[in-house]
Amino acid sequence: MLTLTTMCIGTASWILLSLIIMIAAAPTLGIVILCLPLATWLFKAILYYIHGVMVSPLISPSHNLTLPLVGVKTNTLTCIYATVFLLSFIAGSGARSWPRGSSANLFCVLFYNTFGAWVMVLVAVYAVDVVFRLAEAAGKKPGKKNKALAAWALSFTFLLQSAILSYTTPTITRVVLPVRNLSPCLSGYRICLLSDVHVGPLVSKFDSSRALDVCSEQNSDAIALSGDLGDEKYVEGGWIDDNLQPYKDFSAAEGGAKVFWTSGNHENIVGIKGWRAAADKFGIRNVENDHFVHLVEREDGCTGNISFVGIADEGGGRMRDQGVYDDGIALPDIEGAMSGLRNESGVTGLGGPVVLLSHTPTNFQKNVDNGVDVMLSGHTHGGHVFPFHFFMFSFDGSSGLFETKRGEGEGEGGGGGRGWMYVSEGVVGWGPRVRLFSRPEIAIIELTTDSEEFDREPEGDTALRVGQIFSWFSYAAVPLACLSCLVVNVRQWRGEKEGKIG
Repeated sequence: MLTLTTMCIGTASWILLSLIIMIAAAPTLGIVILCLPLATWLFKAILYYIHGVMVSPLISPSHNLTLPLVGVKTNTLTCIYATVFLLSFIAGSGARSWPRGSSANLFCVLFYNTFGAWVMVLVAVYAVDVVFRLAEAAGKKPGKKNKALAAWALSFTFLLQSAILSYTTPTITRVVLPVRNLSPCLSGYRICLLSDVHVGPLVSKFDSSRALDVCSEQNSDAIALSGDLGDEKYVEGGWIDDNLQPYKDFSAAEGGAKVFWTSGNHENIVGIKGWRAAADKFGIRNVENDHFVHLVEREDGCTGNISFVGIADEGGGRMRDQGVYDDGIALPDIEGAMSGLRNESGVTGLGGPVVLLSHTPTNFQKNVDNGVDVMLSGHTHGGHVFPFHFFMFSFDGSSGLFETKRGEGEGEGGGGGRGWMYVSEGVVGWGPRVRLFSRPEIAIIELTTDSEEFDREPEGDTALRVGQIFSWFSYAAVPLACLSCLVVNVRQWRGEKEGKIG
């Protein structure tokens, strides 16, 4: 009883202290302090779980396996896991500021990817555990050793496919969109969508050059950088200049495509003023809350135009209100961005289609009703790593092509009054360069006047859809799994107690 009383008093005191800090001083710090014991317990439970499924059955002397870990106590192994896991994240974060050239920061690559590998191993272990428990419920007896071997095999498969996806040329997705007001001689105009490049410690000059090479090979007329181009504070003359030089070379080349950019949440975090200056320096047209009318003249003398519009990232307002980020953060302003694009009759685009760069895929219907024909977004990374696909429901789209009907008064002309949105899964992505049920992507958006393309169904990312379905299943299964474990433990405790009494 004394132990229980002490625990209750300690818990109440901890909660009270956290609330005082949250109210009187720093809300974020208070929340961290409040959640720290729970996070510590959860972290330890996860490590025990991985060890119990993957390691324990293979280091048991009864299996006659000669492994270096035989005889090592579980607590010691858990401490080893925890040290590797935490140090990989801490060291990766600290190594971001270490000197480097145009290549990726190898220390960040090593430590961040180790952190990401842990997440993928946990997913593999959980998936194998669920399958084997279902088999046991069906009367099968696959055995713990087989479960451990299956967990190792699935973990290796996840890590191998992730390495291949993350460090080879991104998947090239081609989409043909019929749009209104497009000049016939511009039918076939191609936009290369590069979202979430995240120029930073894990991205090299080679990554930037490779992405631009793809755009060139696809005969792109324009390149759309729909936010999160940067993931590190821009300092003129620093290593970031080497990574951005390919963009300047590309746009400056004879017949080179126009390069357009609008801000994402990461430019706001690391310093939006610096990235605006970087865009100007390297020939990247900044259309943040602004627009640019791309006038095109073909060899036969036929001319047309396409208006590129950009809006600031919608998360900028929250960041600015917190007062901890660069004071140059702008709020999204679609009306201001399109100011000057409407003629006296109210038709947008000055006779041509309007393409919007919006980092976050939200307000799709509102933007289309404001005269946008094609909206290009990113931010979601396609869920990046399972099970984070669960959070994709908060956006108007998670990956791929979406369409909607335009509101009253904006439906005249080719395209049947439709508006389109394409959400890219990102060229690289933030944090560890690992992927699970998503893929790095470069999207080629081709505009056409061909009405037959209306009925063409775009190919979706099957892996992402599977990830979304599994994420819903996993989040529903976790509380059920916890409840089942609790029931099993209670039954075991009662059995042991009755055995002792008997």
